[in-house]
Amino acid sequence: KTDFKGRDAYDLIWMLGEIKRNKLKIPELDPKLKKTILNKAKTIKPFDLEFDLKNYIENQEFVKNFCQNFYTLLESSIKYI
Repeated sequence: KTDFKGRDAYDLIWMLGEIKRNKLKIPELDPKLKKTILNKAKTIKPFDLEFDLKNYIENQEFVKNFCQNFYTLLESSIKYI
């Protein structure tokens, strides 16, 4: 089992989206660190993520879709850091 907080996963995706939307310039992450983040993210089960987020976000359909697509969102967004 992976130790994580659903809100941390959500905040990470939110932050990466803000970087992309606002074209923020931040130092690039080491490619090895990016790979480590992605590998850890692969171990997060959508059910566990949803269980942790469902009490924080009112729109449960959004929560379900976010959790089912978490890894894809992360993978497509991490290139911006």
